[in-house]
Amino acid sequence: MTNTGAATALLFFLALAPSISRAQDTTLVVVRIVDQAALTPIPNSEVEVNDGRTKARRLADSAGIARIRITATGQFHVRVRQLGFAPVERTVEVADALPARDSLVIALQRLAYALPPVSTTEERRCATLDSAASLSAAAALEQLRLAADRYQDFRTQYPFHASLERRTITLNDNGKPRSVRVNKEDAPSKEWGDPYVPREVLHDERVGFSVSLLFVSALADSAFWARHCFTVRGMASIADQRVVRMDFRPADGITDVDWRGTVSIDSATSMLRRIDFQLAGLPNDGNPRRLEGYTTFTSPSPFVSVPDSTIAIWWRRDSPRAVEGQHPDVVQLLRLAGIRFDKARPP
Repeated sequence: MTNTGAATALLFFLALAPSISRAQDTTLVVVRIVDQAALTPIPNSEVEVNDGRTKARRLADSAGIARIRITATGQFHVRVRQLGFAPVERTVEVADALPARDSLVIALQRLAYALPPVSTTEERRCATLDSAASLSAAAALEQLRLAADRYQDFRTQYPFHASLERRTITLNDNGKPRSVRVNKEDAPSKEWGDPYVPREVLHDERVGFSVSLLFVSALADSAFWARHCFTVRGMASIADQRVVRMDFRPADGITDVDWRGTVSIDSATSMLRRIDFQLAGLPNDGNPRRLEGYTTFTSPSPFVSVPDSTIAIWWRRDSPRAVEGQHPDVVQLLRLAGIRFDKARPP
């Protein structure tokens, strides 16, 4: 028995040895992100490092610093992105980014939008690129995708629980509340929001229907972009704030039920402010007859937008009011009551 146990322990040690060796071979590099004009730190900047073997991505802390371990001994490639700033890519010598050298400092330059009235994307099954399109419009679309992607990175690096209140109001023929239901919900960040699944936005149920509402993560999903066309509409105002408006619709040839609407991002910071959405492709005799709504956002950490409240209204199949544009049959409000971080708190 003693010999068998010793052999087992020896095999276990040998199995761990390669991992220990690899850990000892890594090098810690420190990247510090600052605003080029103000020279102030930019927290929550996305820092991606590729050393040729592995790729790692982190959000910078409150001091604008990201610490990443790499296996390279010569050079590595670093990419830094932040909302409202032009991205930077650079090839760096490992010795220039070691902690003993303080840090590798990368300065980001702020973006300025100079948008034409209408600019369309050049995507398959979408309208041809408009002659008035500009690099600024392309940058706006890239910032939109980055804003959604930033939320994904944030909830991965700083997992949390969202406390939600769902209020559902059914209206009578006169538009007065017939019933009000209030539910308290708690959602872990990795499960909060419906994932976007092509051809599975609307679900028939035994009694009625259910809808996978448009969530911020869809705007970072390549499947969503592949099935939709985006049009940069230019500037508008929301609560006295200047925003860049971008319309989206199902691409030509998409005949199943999907989303159309408008996304608004802050023209100064590129943070998400509002998403207006509506179900497109509903059959005339389908259920619901019509569904639309909007989502507003709040910021629990610099350059990070999370859904604050979502209002959805819909008309049932047998409702004549859907055509007449009168009050809906049902109003539902989903409100963020609070966020509780599981481990580390963000900047």
